[in-house]
Amino acid sequence: MWNYEECKGKVKPDKVSYQINDRRVKSNNENTFTDYSDAVAVESRYDGLGLGIFRSLSAMDIDHCVNTDGTMTVIGQSIADIAGYHIDKSPSSSGLRVFFKAMGFKYDIAKYYINNTKLGVEVYVYGAIKKYVSVTGNVYQQSGVLEAAPQLQLTTIQDFSGI
Repeated sequence: MWNYEECKGKVKPDKVSYQINDRRVKSNNENTFTDYSDAVAVESRYDGLGLGIFRSLSAMDIDHCVNTDGTMTVIGQSIADIAGYHIDKSPSSSGLRVFFKAMGFKYDIAKYYINNTKLGVEVYVYGAIKKYVSVTGNVYQQSGVLEAAPQLQLTTIQDFSGI
């Protein structure tokens, strides 16, 4: 679960994650997260839900890729087409969250980005980073959380550098 909270020196509020007991979540400690059914039971106390990037779960956060008319930017559509996995719209509705598994993915930071601010793409792969990602349930593309390591290993974010 998370709440929007003002942060000194920042224009936008942060999404601060919490445990079911209202203590802060530690993004590097799976034991501070709760299961889905317990989180949903207290969801009304928070601004939203989030998922921890643990075990086999991985996620991609694509900022500003949904235009106001609902069409996708080239980068957003390209990643959505490659992924073919479960995708939610972000809390702002202008971005997407792609959820997938990436077991055995060899994360080479010289080749792959965790946060590419130029393209507005963040990739959180299990084993490379411990993080939580907000979810909305506002589904853009319905699917299971499927294995993506082979596609990710063959496709780098550098493939989108000409976009």
